[in-house]
Amino acid sequence: MYEFTPINRVITVESVVTAIDVVRPKNFFFPGEMHDFWEAVMVLEGEATATGDERVYNLSAGQLLFHKPLEFHRIWTSDHSQPHLMIISFRATGDGMRFFAEKCFNIESELQKVFKKICNMIRKTVEAYKEGEKNYPLYSSRTAAMLEDFLLSITDADALAPEKPTTKEKLYREIVRIMDEHCCESLSVTQLSKLCNMSVSSMKRVFSSFSDMGIAKFFLSLKIRRAMQLLDEGKNACQVAQLVGFDEVSYFHTAFKRETGVTPMQYRKTGK
Repeated sequence: MYEFTPINRVITVESVVTAIDVVRPKNFFFPGEMHDFWEAVMVLEGEATATGDERVYNLSAGQLLFHKPLEFHRIWTSDHSQPHLMIISFRATGDGMRFFAEKCFNIESELQKVFKKICNMIRKTVEAYKEGEKNYPLYSSRTAAMLEDFLLSITDADALAPEKPTTKEKLYREIVRIMDEHCCESLSVTQLSKLCNMSVSSMKRVFSSFSDMGIAKFFLSLKIRRAMQLLDEGKNACQVAQLVGFDEVSYFHTAFKRETGVTPMQYRKTGK
């Protein structure tokens, strides 16, 4: 008689989105985005600065940064560096994925090579899917296995300790923290500045150093992120609009579709 031991999969890669291998020019500036899947950014050469919500990262060669779902993030370069970046985006589930939230790692050269192979395999898989190739199931299975194995291989790694933030970075973190705490309220930029104990001009100046998105726009994105979470919990659009501080349900529908590309109802139906 056989005894079967169950396999507990702590990480399951469900789908891939993009794979980018690129050298960014000096003074490159990506304004930022937010999406409901994971993103991993590897710096192969050079330096770059990235943000993830209120956190600021000064990345150098060999470092790998993870952005969790629904995290607003952006990246830019200075006037003295043209970094070689590899970026992969994917959707994954499992208790093990919590380990990567808000984490940055130093990755040894052999694992950097593995990451590059995964990038190439993701591009091959996406192309096979678009072209309807018969080998797509094989490619997608290999991609998922490679990515899962890579993620599992660094779950024992120590994340880099956060660098001591500059005064401006501290102010930026505080602004984002306060906006996040009050994202369910209907507040103007002036009201937000008072909560931050700053003038409107000072708050805008600090915020613009780390984000190309205006304060009002960023505050709205936090509201939409919270709305998505509430919709995932099963609440309807009318309830969510009220809970995140919209006076009119119709405006909530308009804002949600503008930010996500779908209506609240479509978001609930499709399960993201």
